[in-house]
Amino acid sequence: MELPVTPVGKQNLTFKDELGIIQQNQLAAEESLQHVRAKIKDQKEQLYRQIEGLQYQVLVLKNQEDDLVDAIKRWHNKLPPEILRHIFKCCVHEKQVEAIPVTYKGGAYTISHVCSAWRHIALDTPELWTGISLQLTKENEKQIRVAREWLSRARTLPRSISIKQGSLECDGWGNNIILNLVAHYPLRSLELTLPHKQLKQLEGLLDQSLSTLEVLQLKRSSGSGLLPLPFRPTDTLPKMDVLVLDGGWDLDNLSAVNSWCGIVHLNIDQRISVRLCVMILQQCSQVEFCSLHVQSTDAVSTVPEIILPQIRCLYIYTGGTTTEFLVDAVTAPKLKDFSFLRDESSFHVYSDINTAAFCQMIERCQGLKYLTTFRVGPTSEPLNTLTLLEKLPHLETIQIENGILDEDAINRISLGKVGSKLRRMIFESEHDANEILRMVEARQQNVSLNSCGPLAKISSFTEITFNCEHLSSSSKEDVISRKNALENSQGEVNINLKFD
Repeated sequence: MELPVTPVGKQNLTFKDELGIIQQNQLAAEESLQHVRAKIKDQKEQLYRQIEGLQYQVLVLKNQEDDLVDAIKRWHNKLPPEILRHIFKCCVHEKQVEAIPVTYKGGAYTISHVCSAWRHIALDTPELWTGISLQLTKENEKQIRVAREWLSRARTLPRSISIKQGSLECDGWGNNIILNLVAHYPLRSLELTLPHKQLKQLEGLLDQSLSTLEVLQLKRSSGSGLLPLPFRPTDTLPKMDVLVLDGGWDLDNLSAVNSWCGIVHLNIDQRISVRLCVMILQQCSQVEFCSLHVQSTDAVSTVPEIILPQIRCLYIYTGGTTTEFLVDAVTAPKLKDFSFLRDESSFHVYSDINTAAFCQMIERCQGLKYLTTFRVGPTSEPLNTLTLLEKLPHLETIQIENGILDEDAINRISLGKVGSKLRRMIFESEHDANEILRMVEARQQNVSLNSCGPLAKISSFTEITFNCEHLSSSSKEDVISRKNALENSQGEVNINLKFD
C-alpha cells in the first residue's frame, strides 16, 4: 500500500529533481570543456610542428644564402685586381664628388668597406678619390682633415672641389679654407660660394691648375668691393668648359679672352661693358649657354659681327640702345631659348628695340627654326606679337612686357593659325580680360575637338599671365568666376590675370 505524500514531501522531491538536472549539466559541461581543451592542445601541437618546419626552411634558405655569398666572394676574389679596379671606376662617376661628412649611400666609401681586399684595391685607385663637397659650419677642422685625407688618395690627378658657406660665422679653419684645402691640389673643377675675404685668397693660387681646369664657378656670398680675377688675361685655359662669375670681379681691365674659346657654359652675373660683351661673344664661339649682364648705353659704334654657331640659350640683361645693338650683331641659328631682359640695376631703362630688328635677326638666323622660348623685357615701343608669332612658328613660351594682342591676333591664336605650339604666354601690357579668357576658352576647345587632322597639332595652354585693363568690382568678380571655372574644367592651365 502506497503511502500518501505530504506537501512538504512533494517539495523535497522537486528539489531532488532539480539537483539531479544541475549535476547532469555540470557533468556535460566538464565533458565539453575537456573536449575543447583536447582540441586546443592538438591545434597547439600542430602549430608547434609548423613553426619547427618553417624554422627549418629558414635555416635551409640561410645556408643557401651563405653558400651563394661564399660563391660570389670566391668568384670576385678570383678576378684580377685590374678588372676590379675598372669595375670600381664604373661605379663612381668621373665627376662625382663625395659630401663631407661622408655618407653611406654608395660611392668610393662603400666600395672600400666591403672587405679588406676591396679596400686595398680601392685605396690604390686614385680615380675614386678626386672629388669632395663641403658645407662650412661653425666648426670645420674635422671635416677639412677628412677632406684632405680623401683627396690625398687621388695622388697626382686633378681634383674637383665644391665649397659653400652660408650666413654662419666660421672658425679659423673655415675662414682660411682656400689656404687650408684648395691651394694644395691641381684642380679639374672648383665651385666656391664664399664671402669676399675668402675668395680674395684665390689670387695667384690657380697657376698649377690652368692646364687642367674644366669648371670654375665662383660666387660671392657676402662682402663688397672688387675681387681680382683668379687668372690673368694672358693665361691659357685649354680645357675650360664652364665659367661662372657671380659677384664683384674686376673685369674692366680684361683685355683679351682668347683662352675662353672652348667655353661651353658661360655665366657672368655682374654688369660688364658693351665692349667686353662683344669681345666675349666674338671669341667664345663654341658657347652653348651664355648669360650676361650688359651696361645700357646710348653711344653705339659700328655694329660688329657676332656669330655663335653652337649656342642654344642666350640670356642678355640690359637696356637702352644696347639691346638693338646686340640684336643687330648676333647670328645664332641654333637658338632654343632667347631672352633680352631688363637688368635689375636699370629699372627705369627701356630697350630701344622694335619688331623689325627682331625680324631681321630671325631671317639672318635662318628662321630660328629651333627657337621654343622668346622673352623680351620692357621696350620703348610695343612689339607686334602677331608678326613675331608668324616668324617663329615653333614657339612654346612667349614673354613680352610691352606687346600688342589685337582681335585678329587673339582669333588666330585661338584657332592655332599662329602660335600653334604655344603653351605659355606672359604679357605685362594691359589687355581686355574678357578677350584673354575668350582666347583661352576657344583655344582649349579647338584642342579637344579632334584627335587627328590639323587641329590635333595645336598645343593646349598651361600658363596665361596678363596685366588687364581696369574693371568695375562686379565685372571683375564675373571675370574671376569665369577664370576659375575655366581652370577647373581645364585642369592643366594656370590663368593669372592682374588688375593694377
